[in-house]
Amino acid sequence: MAQSSSAQIEYNIYTFDMPKGKKKGEAKWKLNKTLNDMNTAMKMAESLHDSKQYHKVEVKQKFFDEKKNRMVDMTLKSFEQKPNGNMAVYVALLVSVAAGVAAFAATLHLASGL
Repeated sequence: MAQSSSAQIEYNIYTFDMPKGKKKGEAKWKLNKTLNDMNTAMKMAESLHDSKQYHKVEVKQKFFDEKKNRMVDMTLKSFEQKPNGNMAVYVALLVSVAAGVAAFAATLHLASGL
């Protein structure tokens, strides 16, 4: 995408925080910082993500498209906190143990009936 040298490009860092004990509708995106350098914006966004203070962090590029005579705002990178995977392992383990107990009980029941 070709742009004139006079085009001003800015990089906005947005944060999304899910307040604890609050309803989902109360969580909002907030503009955290506006920078002119993409590398600095990416590093700052990654640092905010690594701090684990925010549920999501996004870097958006904003510039004026002279051909279409409008502002363009596009997401460059999105960071999101992953849910804890240990819970899935515990559930799978519990289901496996329950299935094993049920199989043992069925075998014992069938063996005593013979």
